[in-house]
Amino acid sequence: MNTVSLLSPARCDGRRAQILLSHDTAFPIAQQLRTRAGASVGDVFSFLSGLYAATHRVVLLGSIATGKYADTLLEIFGDRLMFPTDFVGRGDMSRGGLLLRRVREARQIGA
Repeated sequence: MNTVSLLSPARCDGRRAQILLSHDTAFPIAQQLRTRAGASVGDVFSFLSGLYAATHRVVLLGSIATGKYADTLLEIFGDRLMFPTDFVGRGDMSRGGLLLRRVREARQIGA
């Protein structure tokens, strides 16, 4: 299974976002987004990013201490969403330092 590490969900200013926001786009998600009810964040980011394919395991490298990201991403990815055990009990600066050290060591963060 492939692994995708998330630092942020997707680009909101890229080519796929331009397609999604175009009034000429007939994709169902684009049509839904233009309604008063709108579309779910998960559906929009699934369209914006090819990273969200069903064959991937997803490792969240952002904040895991609160539901700010985790709750939303759990709804989207379910049991495919992983959290690095190395992040437990660490704050933002500590996680950032750990990531930099792992890059220098060419070592992957464990999930």
